[in-house]
Amino acid sequence: MKKTLNEDETLRLELIKVNYYSQLGDFDRAKQTVEYLSKIYEISGKYLIQVYLIQALSAEVEGDLKKSSELLLKAINICSDDTDVYYQVALNNMGRIRKLEGNYTDSLYYYQRKLKAVKYSRNRTSIHIAYQNVIGSLTLDHKLDEANKKIQEYHSFIDSKNPNDLLEYYNCLLEHYRQTDDRYNLSKILEELREKNVSKYFTKRTAYV
Repeated sequence: MKKTLNEDETLRLELIKVNYYSQLGDFDRAKQTVEYLSKIYEISGKYLIQVYLIQALSAEVEGDLKKSSELLLKAINICSDDTDVYYQVALNNMGRIRKLEGNYTDSLYYYQRKLKAVKYSRNRTSIHIAYQNVIGSLTLDHKLDEANKKIQEYHSFIDSKNPNDLLEYYNCLLEHYRQTDDRYNLSKILEELREKNVSKYFTKRTAYV
């Protein structure tokens, strides 16, 4: 006999689909689906955060940064659990919105909150993104002493035997020295990479957003 999904399971499945739509760049379909779900379900808790995130991303794509910001604040304010992945995403996305607005001080504030939330997690990808966003924001805000301290802290999280860790870390350094026009340290890092014969794996990247 076929098992029927209960309301909670059905809503969770539909939101998974919505997230796939967003990942594929089909923001109109994601937005329409969320609007439909909001009419037939009384959405709350962790599911409401996901709805706000989808709506905020759609608003951002449409160029309405104010609306996106308001929705992200709603998501952040209904959750204070640092371990919640969607809460972490909301903090990160708010940092990105503030950066797009040119408000580097507030952008740094939210990126720092994201870093605090993920610093001791096992998710290496989140740790890399968080550190790189904070370092990039400090650099843009001309707080170079703080940026250098954060780079040292970032280095303490790097596993020298993990190729991806090294890739992320060195790309962060290269981008930092390019932004600060520090030709001496940029040359030093490039020479170090050549000596290790791994420079071919390193390419210029923009900061994570």
